[in-house]
Amino acid sequence: MDTQIWLIIIGMTLATAIPRLLPYYVINKRPLSAAVQKWLKLLPTVIFASMIAPPLLTDSGAFAPLAHLTDLTAVVLAGLIAYFTRNLAFSLGSAVVALLAAQYLF
Repeated sequence: MDTQIWLIIIGMTLATAIPRLLPYYVINKRPLSAAVQKWLKLLPTVIFASMIAPPLLTDSGAFAPLAHLTDLTAVVLAGLIAYFTRNLAFSLGSAVVALLAAQYLF
């Protein structure tokens, strides 16, 4: 490969690694308050919800939750099962089965 391509790959690696690793090393050395720890535990859920909600609740840029009713039902089912069982594999598996059943029946 060309040297320029390797420099681009190394630069992109640093550009993505530094913002991820630097906060980890800064936070890892200090004790965090209980409120900050609770807030940090909620971040993955909030980020996932913010990524999955817009495609489920909109259609052509307008709010239309009924446009994706089968997908929305599967996500709600997976969320409920995950909340009560705390089992990722079971909740995702049940969502896939529910989605396949809904698409087969309707």
